[in-house]
Amino acid sequence: MKHIGTITTHAALNYGAVLQAYALRKYVEEQGYDCNVINYIPGHVDKSYKLISIPKSPKGLVLSTFQAINYSQRKKRKKRFESFREEFIKVSGERIKTHGDLVDTVNKYDLIICGSDQIWSPVLHDFDEGYFLSFPEVKIRRVSYAASFGQDVVDEKFIPELKRRLTCFTDFACREYTAQKLVKRLTDKDAEMVLDPVFLLDNVEWEKIMDPRKTSEPYNLIYFLSNPGQSPFAIKKYAESNNSEVISIGFSPRDFKYGINCNYSLGPREFLSAIASADFVLTNSFHCTAFAILMKKNFYTRISSSKDSRNNRMISLLTDLGLEDRLYVDKDADKLDFNKSIDYEKVQIKLNERIDASKRYIDRILSEVANS
Repeated sequence: MKHIGTITTHAALNYGAVLQAYALRKYVEEQGYDCNVINYIPGHVDKSYKLISIPKSPKGLVLSTFQAINYSQRKKRKKRFESFREEFIKVSGERIKTHGDLVDTVNKYDLIICGSDQIWSPVLHDFDEGYFLSFPEVKIRRVSYAASFGQDVVDEKFIPELKRRLTCFTDFACREYTAQKLVKRLTDKDAEMVLDPVFLLDNVEWEKIMDPRKTSEPYNLIYFLSNPGQSPFAIKKYAESNNSEVISIGFSPRDFKYGINCNYSLGPREFLSAIASADFVLTNSFHCTAFAILMKKNFYTRISSSKDSRNNRMISLLTDLGLEDRLYVDKDADKLDFNKSIDYEKVQIKLNERIDASKRYIDRILSEVANS
């Protein structure tokens, strides 16, 4: 049996990062291969997800105070992430911290798939070369699957280094059109467009691992990874009109000013259940959007109006599925029609075409490895 490894940010305290890592490994395993997530967790991961950060400014002091007040919930959330990884993410072995140990580990595999998520971002993860595996000592075949640069526009100062790091790949698959164009520019290779790994598993498979506890009370879910602006006020007005509640999967002190119920303790399984039980989903998260689509939820996704945005991953996905009318910018939040439904029969036809194309890419790569 061939041994396949995937490398991504599987140890982040981030719902999308963990769930896409699970999905890609799970799909490869279901095709009849032994598959592990390479257990690469460098030191900068620990620094990024401390339960209480050290304040370095007045704003930092406010954040640290907020973290201390919600310490018990945040600790519960962290434990739920750890439990999820232990139960559902099959890793390569003991934690790997150094590039040397990483090279030794990946060379034992027949193929390494780099991706998905923003593993190639020049401004995240300390621009860690480990997620490119572009070291000359790595001798095995490397391909990408839905690997993202994390930005619509990459600063020109990073281009030479990105070009060097990408030369080791035999095949590329991206989840954004901007990334596809950048790969072509840097390598002169054509990258296929594929869906994020979470779409490789259907809703039935996701239901098997989500937390079974659901509420029968109607509620609307909001989940924002950055300042939600006017969006909470807009959905609160809608909720009041139909006597429902608004629940936020919150992270920061800004949540208090909206006067809504915030939950800081959800792990990946509870995150899935929160979306599955919601009447409406309002978010600026790519993966929350993806699961809203998989679970056929009514939703809107806010995109940024700033020039350094990461909009293209949202725009690429929703445009391909004919859902561009579910995108909005913050200034238009009060104009959203929360009663406007989505024709998921039409969406599913387009989604199935994209899923089939994504699977064909992976299946081709796996077949080539199996026959080598």
